[in-house]
Amino acid sequence: MPPTTPNAVSQVATRAKTAALLTLDVFNKTMAEHQKTQIETLDQCKLLCESQSSNFTELKESISHLSTQVADLKLDNDNLRENISNLNKRIQDLEAANSCRPTFSAGTVPSILQEISERERCSRNVIIRGLKESSSSVIEERISDDTSKIAETIDPYFPEAVANLKSIRLGKPNDRGPRPLKVFFSSKEIALKLVSYFSKNARGLPPDSRPRSVTMTRDRTPLERESIRLVYTELENRKMNGETDLTINYRDGFPFIVPLSRSSQTRRHHTSTSTFVHPKN
Repeated sequence: MPPTTPNAVSQVATRAKTAALLTLDVFNKTMAEHQKTQIETLDQCKLLCESQSSNFTELKESISHLSTQVADLKLDNDNLRENISNLNKRIQDLEAANSCRPTFSAGTVPSILQEISERERCSRNVIIRGLKESSSSVIEERISDDTSKIAETIDPYFPEAVANLKSIRLGKPNDRGPRPLKVFFSSKEIALKLVSYFSKNARGLPPDSRPRSVTMTRDRTPLERESIRLVYTELENRKMNGETDLTINYRDGFPFIVPLSRSSQTRRHHTSTSTFVHPKN
């Protein structure tokens, strides 16, 4: 092996130093690139996190909105169930009422036609209660006395109805008081106006001028009187069974059982028709 010269040693050292410098530069460059990559990755992660956070917020708002819609749907569903329940009850009531309704037969049709005819005839009559009965034994004098009393009672309210008065006493004479008078008029319009005028105007007269114990109602068929009796009987039974605050309210001349609180709105109408007495004649 040839001896190493100083020049050779110097060259080797220079080469080693150069190799070391190159390796450090590469390392620093590599580290810089790696750091840059990390920064870019972190920036991407940050953007991704912000995007995910925004998506999460939107999802949360959507869930809240859906919860509100579910609550509304539940409320609508409850209302729908209640309406269906009420409709079912009404259907059951209608079916029950329909099952109790009598079927028409060949015999009921003439009865209906007869009732219609009787109601049309009765609509032209007025029943007056409370007019003193004549003590005369002469029929003509009794009729004349009744006619005079009817005219005196009607004239302050409906003078036009006084002409051509015709009337009869209902029932047999008794000691309980004067029998009702059935007064016949030429049209139902006159009869209805007379009852209406008497009811309204009698309340407007001074107390000393008001008729005492005298009432006027329109004439009714036996079927109508029976229907009215049933309404009053039903009211009495319901009160006996513990129901309170009930009264009878007349609509179109017929009684209906209504809560007492509602009667205040129609008390005036009720008063005008409450002079009706349970029909006994």
